[in-house]
Amino acid sequence: MELRDILGMGKDFLLIGIFLTVLLVAIFGIGYLVYRKIGKGKKKADKYKLLWWFVFICYILVVVLGTLLSRGSYHDGAMLLSPFFAYQEAWMSASFAAWGLIVVNIVLFVPFGFLLPLGNKKFQTFWKTYLAGFLFSLTIELIQLFFHLGIFETADLLNNTIGVCIGYGFYKIIVCFMSARKKEKISIKKTILFQIPLFLCIAGFGGTYIVYQMQELGNIPIYPLDITMKHNIDVTIHSSETYDTKEVNDMVYKMEGYTKEEAKQVAISFFDRMHTKNNEDSVMVYDECVIYEDVDEKYNIWIYFKNGNININTLNIRDEENKQSIKASRETIEKALSKYGIFLPEGTTLTINKERQTYSFEADKIKIGDTLYDGKLECTYYENGELDNIRNEIIVAKPYKEFPLISQQEAFEKLYDEEFGFYDKDITLDVGKVHIGYKQDSKGYYQPVYVFDVKYNNEDTISQIMIPAVKK
Repeated sequence: MELRDILGMGKDFLLIGIFLTVLLVAIFGIGYLVYRKIGKGKKKADKYKLLWWFVFICYILVVVLGTLLSRGSYHDGAMLLSPFFAYQEAWMSASFAAWGLIVVNIVLFVPFGFLLPLGNKKFQTFWKTYLAGFLFSLTIELIQLFFHLGIFETADLLNNTIGVCIGYGFYKIIVCFMSARKKEKISIKKTILFQIPLFLCIAGFGGTYIVYQMQELGNIPIYPLDITMKHNIDVTIHSSETYDTKEVNDMVYKMEGYTKEEAKQVAISFFDRMHTKNNEDSVMVYDECVIYEDVDEKYNIWIYFKNGNININTLNIRDEENKQSIKASRETIEKALSKYGIFLPEGTTLTINKERQTYSFEADKIKIGDTLYDGKLECTYYENGELDNIRNEIIVAKPYKEFPLISQQEAFEKLYDEEFGFYDKDITLDVGKVHIGYKQDSKGYYQPVYVFDVKYNNEDTISQIMIPAVKK
């Protein structure tokens, strides 16, 4: 889910929270009027206290609605017990959305740490507010776990509690200013001390950004850990292979991606080719790609920035008279692709999937001149000669620089350092042959990786595990 989708959802839940809070206030107001007019009650309501309750209840409702009602009940009691998994994932992907989610989880609980001691004297001691915030977050996580409304993540507990600590620091700043205005004794040192969580967050995020910008290559988002893991498991690794201990050099490539402006020109050129125009009002921009649609609502094109991949969908193509076909020749498919502005490199292999009725062209590290082509293109062909579901995932990359690689043996030993969540029970890995493959990183480079063939628990199916090959 994109960060802007979460923020949009938060806006919706804020409106719902305000509505429910107003409803509660209305009920309270009616009860208070009955108390004063009919019951002849003399106790007056504290306006400032009522305002605090209004804001605090509204905030609690927004948090509860946003964390519990924004997801379907399909997580099946999933747990992530590593408190730093979200940070590891964000670092590996270097995604604005991933880091944004961490920040959202922190900021979400800042009001709790600020409002609770502001309106309730019992929580003006720091540890009581910290504990209350932690227990509130824990309650939400447990509800998500037991009612299958999300994943129980200790990372959320950590980030939420950090937010509470930062919020309490803001509260202490307000207290300091109010005391100064009243010319009461204040403790600047204690106030600054309570800002340490905020300073650590700024230093942590800022330092991470600087380190990432200073490194030459990007990070490779490889996740052996499956987020559906329920508990820690033991992994036994066997291999009858002998792996080379020699370190070698290999080329790192730079993928031919697009800037936002270049992607726009690609879309305009495509629509011109298809005798239609770009619909400026339907453009959707995401972190990784941008989606364009034509004014006639016949085509949409997905253009990925870093790797240059392009997906094309022909809308409203399916009807009873126009059916899918897998009887067309390779020449016919290539000619149809050329109408969409797609030209395949020489040397690709064609596979026809009869079950899915798709054509798949694979480029297995094809080198033409100094250009590397790697990946596959898949599409669906219709009897009227049109294509649909074009997934052009053939990477086009130019040589960047040679880097030293770790040896095959070192890569094999790194398997022992990985965490595996493919099963919720102990597993045995039978590791077979290894070869060099390539994987895109977070800065748009195409890096070599060691690809190991593995069998899980003596099964016949061969899977693959990738280990980054460039020596750090």
